[in-house]
Amino acid sequence: MMLPGNSQKQSQQRNEQTESSGQQASGTSAQLTGSVTRLQHLGSGGGNEEPDQPQHTLGLNCHVDSCHGVCKLRQSSHIDGPADWSLNPEANSTGDTGATSKQSLLFTPSTHLRHRQTGITTHKAKFRRHLERKFLKAENLLRLSSFIGNSDYMPSTRRQALEAAACSCVLNHLNIAYCLADPETKAAATKLVSLYTLYSLPHSDDSQEPKRKSKKALCELVIDNTKYFHIIFTYIAVPGCGRLKPERFLAVMLSLCESAYQDAFPKTVIGIGSGQAFLEKCFSLMGDINVKCYDKEPLTNFLPVEQAEFPKDIDKCLPDDCSHCLLVSAYPQGYLGPVLSEFIRRGGEMLCTTIENDLFSDMHEGYEDDPEVLRDGIRQLRNKNGECFEVELTDYTLMGPPSSIQFYNWPSSVKQLMLDSHDSSAINGYCVDIVFPQFLESSSDE
Repeated sequence: MMLPGNSQKQSQQRNEQTESSGQQASGTSAQLTGSVTRLQHLGSGGGNEEPDQPQHTLGLNCHVDSCHGVCKLRQSSHIDGPADWSLNPEANSTGDTGATSKQSLLFTPSTHLRHRQTGITTHKAKFRRHLERKFLKAENLLRLSSFIGNSDYMPSTRRQALEAAACSCVLNHLNIAYCLADPETKAAATKLVSLYTLYSLPHSDDSQEPKRKSKKALCELVIDNTKYFHIIFTYIAVPGCGRLKPERFLAVMLSLCESAYQDAFPKTVIGIGSGQAFLEKCFSLMGDINVKCYDKEPLTNFLPVEQAEFPKDIDKCLPDDCSHCLLVSAYPQGYLGPVLSEFIRRGGEMLCTTIENDLFSDMHEGYEDDPEVLRDGIRQLRNKNGECFEVELTDYTLMGPPSSIQFYNWPSSVKQLMLDSHDSSAINGYCVDIVFPQFLESSSDE
């Protein structure tokens, strides 16, 4: 309850707070730029997009998720229309908020929470309609994608289904909607939406349905975990080594999925140093691939990761016969050498790893107790009949060197599929043979 002696002072404080809030809201650009802040605070955008769009009032009726009702209910006198929404829906429809803005209101916690949740739902629905009007011109969106270039020649029902799937994808992934609104990330986001849309529709051949569903699941995983950043420059990335470009990473995973259904690599994947296990999670979606993950400090964000230290727990991680296993190591630091050596001794022949700059740089080999053990293992894989190639997943920037995913002793068909597959258009020019340092070249010739 408000004390009479303090009413004038508190009223002045509320005025100052509301005016500060209103000035901040009015200064926000009407166009969505995709900042992380506005992605989290859906109601903090400017009031120029919709006349009736609720403002971030920092009040008890505020519909922004981060506001916990600690601020006061107050109408801003300098904003046309209600500066905030009354907790009474009927009052909202009539615009009669003058009385409530000049008096203190008492709310029970349950009433406040119920109205606030209703307001959040209403505001998010309005925001989705705003996205659809601003960014989901389906024809324009689909024409930007590479695979839909001939959409005009598709049957109308197929084209309509693609448009609906594209709109659904963006409406259900607000992070991608913001990326579409930013010119610097629009191309990458469009590619992600395009691939998701392509694999959202059932295949005419029922035998291809399991593979299509696997690829759709990969698209969903990458889209769900694509984050927007603005550190020195604007970029989007997925979890992993460095700043992995989502569109390139997804293209690689889709190509590997195609190879998995052709039995081009083993069905048992052993992940060491898995961290969040995001890369391993991708492998687990490629049909009937069985994945086991191990790390010194398990995070278990995407897959269960068992605790293991290397080389002490090698026997725990590696089966006696590794001839039908694929070894995966995301960003190895100090353990790959001994594990790879034992993996090869037990019959293992294929390695996949994500690295920053170079496997033999200080960021990776520099952590090895005996770098020569790692070098010898790589030499042995090079002397086999498979291909050693890599795909650059990030470019060199002021933030650091490029990151790549590398494949050691893989079938040439896997590499060729990455070069030729329509899914892999995002990595055209980025899939190349690994250039080994001179000390490996000279040693392998001896």
